[in-house]
Amino acid sequence: MKKIIFTMGDPRGIGPEIILKSLACIGEKFSFTVAGSSKLMLKEAEKQGYPLKRGDIKDPGASGDPARDALEYIKAGFSLVKENPGSVLVTSPVEKKSIADLCPGFSGHTGYLAELSGLSGALMCFIASRAKMSLLTQHIPLREVPETVSGELIVSHIRLLRKELSRWFPSVPSRMVICGLNPHSGDGGLLGREEIEVFTGAIRELGEEGVELLGPCAPAAALRGALEGRYDFIVSVYHDQLLPAFKVLLGPSVNVTLGLGFVRTSPDHGPAFDLAGTGRADFTSMQAAVELGLELAGG
Repeated sequence: MKKIIFTMGDPRGIGPEIILKSLACIGEKFSFTVAGSSKLMLKEAEKQGYPLKRGDIKDPGASGDPARDALEYIKAGFSLVKENPGSVLVTSPVEKKSIADLCPGFSGHTGYLAELSGLSGALMCFIASRAKMSLLTQHIPLREVPETVSGELIVSHIRLLRKELSRWFPSVPSRMVICGLNPHSGDGGLLGREEIEVFTGAIRELGEEGVELLGPCAPAAALRGALEGRYDFIVSVYHDQLLPAFKVLLGPSVNVTLGLGFVRTSPDHGPAFDLAGTGRADFTSMQAAVELGLELAGG
């Protein structure tokens, strides 16, 4: 039986609620451990009538600082995954800014888990039933995107992406498209020359390796192509270029980290402090994250 390792996320957020609601819906297809607060998890379990046992929880202890505790839950979850080969890590949402104040350089689970794994980087992907998408750049300010994007980055991203997709998915998507950086993909150089001077060369280099990467094209065209079944994988240049529309039109989607050596999934939303304790949190993305994690791990 496969094992799921949950991290509870920010203690102020909806992590306990969406974890337990997902468990109740999916049933006993796997064993699990929650890295988080015993007090909060058991309180939520009592509220929902879920038979959670104290032994199902790995509690690293409370510091009184929600951000510090959330970070410790990630560390504990990572350790549990390494101790249980073949297990799946499903992370609940955290508040990045408060953790970054304690841990300079923290920009989210993807980079932090890569750091814990001793890797230079990992890929942030979003998986929905009708399409898949990766982010060429991840959690960086918008003003830094143009100077970060390079032909080398595009080529290395696609190489690693194809390697990881072939490892975890039945078939590597062949209809891949990359969005441009500028409006209208630069409009032939009128609105920027990155598409001509950076993207075209990278696409040509990949083509010489037998990899067909279409584009660069406008984000709307890429999304429309995915909705119409013409593309099955999109590379978005920066975080919010396409992700909001992807979540709304193709959701529920699941955030998947590729390149770690183990399966890590998460819901595609934040900790939703305003919904914590109300019982109204939408758990469908968390449920999808658990189900996809089991599928990728062969569960």
